[in-house]
Amino acid sequence: MAHPNHNDHEAFGAARWPQYREQGSTFRRVRANLGLVPGCAPSRLPTVLVGDEGSGKSALSAYLAHECRKEGSDIFVLHAEAYPAGSGPLAMLHDVAHRIAQRYRVHEPVPDNPEQLVRAFPQLLACVQGPLLLVLDGLDHLSLPAAPHGSEAVPDAGGMAGWLPAYIPPNIRLLVSTRPGELSHELAAREWEIVEVELLDLDARRALAMQRIAGANPAIGAEVARLAESDGIFGNGMALGTGISEVLRLSAMEGRGSAFEYLKDAANPEELLDLVLGSMEADYGRPTLESVLAPLASTRAGLAVEELSRLSRIDADRINHLLSWLDLHLQRRGSLIRCSDGTFRSVLVQRYLPDEETRRAQHRAVAGLMEHLPPGERRGRELPWQWMMAGAWEQLRECVTPLEMVHHMVANGMQYDLLHYLHWLGEASAAAMYEQEAAALARKKSGSRPCHAEWLASLAMFLSASGALQAAEQAMRNAAAVRVRLLGPEHPDTLAAHAQHATLLVDCGAYEQAETPTRQVLDAQIAALGEEHPDVTESRCNLGYLLFRRGEYAAARSHLERACKQIVASGATDTMKHAMALKLLAMPVRDAGRLPEACGILEEAVRIATRVMGSKHPEVALLKTEHATLLHVCGNHEAAKDLLIEALAVREEVLGPLHIETGHSYNNLAQLYVECPELDTEGCAEDYYRCALNAHVVALGDDHPDSAVIRQNLGKLLRDAGRCEEALPLFRTALRAFQVSVGQRHKDTVICMGNLGELLCMGRAVFEQYGVEPPGEGSAPDDRSVIAKRDEARVLLERAYELMLELFGENDPGTANAVNRLVQLAFFLGDLRKSDRLAGEALRIYEESGVAMRRPAAVALYRKARARYWMGDREEACRLALRACELFQANGSGRDPYAAATARLVQAACR
Repeated sequence: MAHPNHNDHEAFGAARWPQYREQGSTFRRVRANLGLVPGCAPSRLPTVLVGDEGSGKSALSAYLAHECRKEGSDIFVLHAEAYPAGSGPLAMLHDVAHRIAQRYRVHEPVPDNPEQLVRAFPQLLACVQGPLLLVLDGLDHLSLPAAPHGSEAVPDAGGMAGWLPAYIPPNIRLLVSTRPGELSHELAAREWEIVEVELLDLDARRALAMQRIAGANPAIGAEVARLAESDGIFGNGMALGTGISEVLRLSAMEGRGSAFEYLKDAANPEELLDLVLGSMEADYGRPTLESVLAPLASTRAGLAVEELSRLSRIDADRINHLLSWLDLHLQRRGSLIRCSDGTFRSVLVQRYLPDEETRRAQHRAVAGLMEHLPPGERRGRELPWQWMMAGAWEQLRECVTPLEMVHHMVANGMQYDLLHYLHWLGEASAAAMYEQEAAALARKKSGSRPCHAEWLASLAMFLSASGALQAAEQAMRNAAAVRVRLLGPEHPDTLAAHAQHATLLVDCGAYEQAETPTRQVLDAQIAALGEEHPDVTESRCNLGYLLFRRGEYAAARSHLERACKQIVASGATDTMKHAMALKLLAMPVRDAGRLPEACGILEEAVRIATRVMGSKHPEVALLKTEHATLLHVCGNHEAAKDLLIEALAVREEVLGPLHIETGHSYNNLAQLYVECPELDTEGCAEDYYRCALNAHVVALGDDHPDSAVIRQNLGKLLRDAGRCEEALPLFRTALRAFQVSVGQRHKDTVICMGNLGELLCMGRAVFEQYGVEPPGEGSAPDDRSVIAKRDEARVLLERAYELMLELFGENDPGTANAVNRLVQLAFFLGDLRKSDRLAGEALRIYEESGVAMRRPAAVALYRKARARYWMGDREEACRLALRACELFQANGSGRDPYAAATARLVQAACR
C-alpha cells in the first residue's frame, strides 16, 4: 500500500492544470513521448520534465496520467511532496515496489533493506505485464534525514539518481520531473529524453490573471495586469498565482499600498514567498505566523485547524482566515492541512525553524500532540517520525516496539518506515528487536485474541521483508496456530495464514514443510472459485514448482501440464504467464529424460517472452538460461554458451552483479565450462563459481539449498583440480545446508553426500592422475592421504546408494552414479574385485537407462579398466580404457582429469 497522500497530490496537481494548459510545445512533445498522439509510438526512453518550482510539472504530470487512464493503462503516480521532509529516495522506491508487487501478484517479499531493495527493483519491473505509466514527480525534493542516533555521518542512499535502474522495460513508460540541477544532469547523461517546461507566455498569464480575479474588486485589475505583464519571475505559474493572492489580500486591508512594488524585485519563488510572509507578519504579527506555520512545516501528513489552535493557542477562526491567503501553497485532506510544495516548506523552515534546537523542539511539541491519537494509520505514520526528527531516541524505541504499532504500520504500507526507524536506532537485527515482544505475546493466555494473530502475521511480513526469514517463519507459525484455535482450520483467514507460512517456508528452503499449506490453499480456491479460475491456475503452478523442488517430478508435471492447458483454454497464450508456465513444465519433462520435448517447450517459451517483453528483459534472460541448459545436455554446447552469455550480459546490466538471477547465470556458465573445458578459453570457471556463490550468499544466506548447490559445484571444480583440502569444507557446508533445508531424503542431499564421501576416501592429492599407482591403505598414495577418512567415506557412500535405490530405483542414472562412487571406495580400500564388479554394475545401469554414451559411463569404464589393470588383466584393461577414451572425446571432455588419467592408463596397459 502506498502513501495515501499521493491521490491528494494528483488531484491537487490536476486542479492546477488550467493555469498551465497553454504550454503548447512542451505538452505536445510529452504526449508524443507517452504515445498519446494518434499514429505516434511511445518513446523507448524515459521522459524527464525539467523546470523551476511552480512551472507546472506536477500539473502536467497529473493531467497526462488522467489521459492515460482513459485509454485503460495501468498508472502509478507518486509525488515526492507526499513524503515528509527528510525522506530519502528509497521511500519512493519502496512505494513503487509495493504497488508493483500487489498489482502483479509478485509472491516474493519486497525487501526493506535499502541495498537489497535497489538490487531487487529491476526484477520487480520485469514482473509488470502489459503497459504501465510510472510517474515520479519532484524527485529533487527527496533528501536524507538527520544523522542516525550515535552517528556523525549520513549514510549514502544511492546518490541522486543511483536508485533508478539504468534499463526500463519497453512496456513501462516512465515520466520523471525535477528542478534543474544535479539530478537533471545525471538523467541527461543517461540520454533520457529531457523536456524543459516552458514558462507561461503573455497571453497565458493574462488569461490566468483574469480567471483568478473574476468577481473581485475591479479596482485591483490594473495591479494584477502589471504582475501578469511583468518580465520578471511571473512567467512561473505558481509565482504569478502567489502574487495575485497577495494583491487580493492587500486590497482587503485598509491603508495598504501596492503589492507589485515590493514583489516585482523577487528573483525566484523562494524570495517571493519570503516577501509575502514578511508582509503578512506586519499585519498578523510574527509570533502568530510562526506559531501557526512552524507546526505545518514540521508535520508529516498534516494537522487539523483544531490541532493548530491547541499548539499555537490561537483561535481557530483566526487561523482559518490567516491560512486562506496561503491556500495556493496548502493541501487539504479531509480536516488535515499540510504544505503542498517543497518550496513553501523550505521557506517556512528557514524563516521559523532556523536552527537544530528550534526544529527539535517543534517536533517534540507535535509528537506530544500525536501521542493522544488512537492506534491507527495516522498515529503510525506521524508519531515515530516526529520522535526521530526530534532526536528523542528512547521515545522512538518505546513507540515502535509494541506489536500493535508494527501491525498498523505494516497494514498501511509503512514497512520501509519501520525498518528506517530501526536503522536510526542502531538496531542491526529487526528480529532481535521484536523477539522479546513476540515471546511475551505467545506466553499470554489472552494471546488467542484475533488481534494478536494479526499482530504476529504483520510482524512476520515485516521480518521476512527485512531478511530475517527464520524469525519470520516462527512468527507466522504462531499466527496460524492462533487462527486455528479461534477460527478453525477451514476458515479463509486461517488458510491465508497457512499460505503466507508456506511462502516463508519456501523462502527458507523448507520445501517439504511447505507442501501441506500450499495444497490447502489450492483446495480452498477450487471449492470457492472453480477449477478454471486464474488464481487456481497460479496456485497449481506454485504447487508444481514446489513439488519439482522436492524431487517429485511426475506429480509436478501433472499440475504444471494442467495449468498450461487452463492458460491455453483461457486464450492467454501470448502472455508472460504462459511463457513462465511453460518454463515450469519443461523442468519435470527434462528430468524424466525427454530432452527434445523439454527443449521444444522452452524454445516456445523464449519465443513468446521475447515477443511480449523484448530481448533485454530479465525474464527473457531467465528463459534463455533454461533453454541453454537443455541445449548443453543435448550436445549443442556452442549454442548453449551463446545463450548463457546473452543472459548474463542482460542480468549484469539490468539487475547488477549481486542479484540472485545474475548469480544463476554465473553458475550456469561455470558449469558449462567445467563440462566443456574447451569452451573456457580464458579459464573463467572458478571465478564464475565464486561470483555465483557471493551473489547467492548475499541474497539467500549460507544455508539456503541454492547456495549449497553453488558450494558443491565449486567444491567439485577444486577437487578435480587436485585441490582437495580446499574442496573439503565446501562439501561439508553444502551437505549440512541440504540436510537442514530439504531433508535427508532429497536428491540434492544424497548427491552431496556421495560427493563428500568420494572426496573423503581419497588423499590430499590422490586423484585420478595417480590411477596407475597401486591401491590400498599401505600403498604409495598413503603418504598423501592427509584428509583421507575412509570409514566416514564408507558410511556416506553406502547410505547415498541406499537412498538413491529407494528414491529412484535400481535403473536410474543417479543410482548408477552412487554405484560408481562405491567403485572408487573399493579401489582405495584395495578390494579390486569388488571395484571391478561394481563398475560393471554401474555400466549396466547406464546402458539400460539410455545414458551409456555420456561422461559418467566413460568414468565407470575407466575405473573398471583400472581395476583390471591392477588385477593383472592388461588386455581387458587396454580394451576398456580405449573405449573410455572414445567416450571422453565424444563428450568433448578432452581436458577432463579423468580423460587424462585414462590416457595414461592406456599407455601403461597397452604397451
